[in-house]
Amino acid sequence: MEDAEEWFVAREVQEEGEGLEMTLSEVRMNKWRRPPEGWLKCNIGFSWNQKEKFGGSSWVLRDFKGLMVLHSRKTFGVYETEADFKLAVLIWGIESIISHRKEKVIFSAQQVDLIEALLRPKAWPNFSYQVQTLLHTLSPLLEWRVEAAIAGSNRGAFLIAQSVTMEFMIHSYVAAGYPLWLRDLFMIEQSD
Repeated sequence: MEDAEEWFVAREVQEEGEGLEMTLSEVRMNKWRRPPEGWLKCNIGFSWNQKEKFGGSSWVLRDFKGLMVLHSRKTFGVYETEADFKLAVLIWGIESIISHRKEKVIFSAQQVDLIEALLRPKAWPNFSYQVQTLLHTLSPLLEWRVEAAIAGSNRGAFLIAQSVTMEFMIHSYVAAGYPLWLRDLFMIEQSD
């Protein structure tokens, strides 16, 4: 769906006569960016199956050189709402990184509403429960940051999560390095 939206936006830009350059620069802005030296970046992705009310999630942890440290995938059972599922995924990702004893982590997640609420709680008063839950979850970390991930900057984590809902790869795991079927994607992102 996100790819289709990007395609339609690109078509609109081209039809308006603004040229392909704008589309290419937008693509460049949406790519994965490395964390600063000494930091790790944890991209957290999810895929929700509205009909069946289950989802897949993943996190991908990379260092400042773009090298994959670890990644994980998990299948989440029945959730009544996508909002509950999205919060559970974010908590799972944070707790996983803490359990691997990682510090100085930037969490880059698809859950834009939750990230925005965490960054600006006064502007999102209806999310106070979620904000308090996330702050409590993050409390064991001495240094952390959060950022909202745009589709292109979170593609790897999203594709791993989508493998649960689209390909029914339901086995949860943690592994070093990247999944072989996404080798090209992660190698390209590492070299940028």
